[in-house]
Amino acid sequence: MYGHTRETRKGPVLAPGVRPNKSTELPSTVEYDVDVVGGCFGREPCLRALPVLSRRGRERRTMALCLMLALGFITEAHGNTNVRFVEARSGGELSFNCSTTLLHDGLTVYWSLPEPQEVLFLNHHPHRLTIDTLFKGRATAAGNIAMLSVTISKLTVNNSGLYWCKYSKYNKVNITFDETRGDSPVTMLHVTGKY
Repeated sequence: MYGHTRETRKGPVLAPGVRPNKSTELPSTVEYDVDVVGGCFGREPCLRALPVLSRRGRERRTMALCLMLALGFITEAHGNTNVRFVEARSGGELSFNCSTTLLHDGLTVYWSLPEPQEVLFLNHHPHRLTIDTLFKGRATAAGNIAMLSVTISKLTVNNSGLYWCKYSKYNKVNITFDETRGDSPVTMLHVTGKY
């Protein structure tokens, strides 16, 4: 059989070619999700056991899968970047910094899951901060355009996603804004708890 089937098994589950003993058997009282892929080792199916211990365990597994998928997105959308992973509880807060060593005219903080959306915009001349309506009363910023500290409070599960800073400089020759990411990492937030 080729392809994937999902099964739930109780009892000891072993990987192909592993002889049963006390150290290789999984406890028989725990339920496991087993992904069976036929044809991997000739006549033997490939078994991979993933323990389902609790709701928290499922959340962590889901988060791990999301992280793997998002890393592909981050690399594609933002190039080679540093990523900072943050897990917060519903009602908690997220803090991160935006920094650059270059001169810029503006700074935009974005949030994305899945489509990018503006969180806030800081104009350098004149110094003016604009916060998007979705984050009004919850987002604050302190500092200047070269080093801005951003805090988003009263987090909900819906606030999970990627947060990053993008700097803009007015190009007088082309009459456009040139954008760069700055020196700060992309922040990947996972909020757990109530929606």
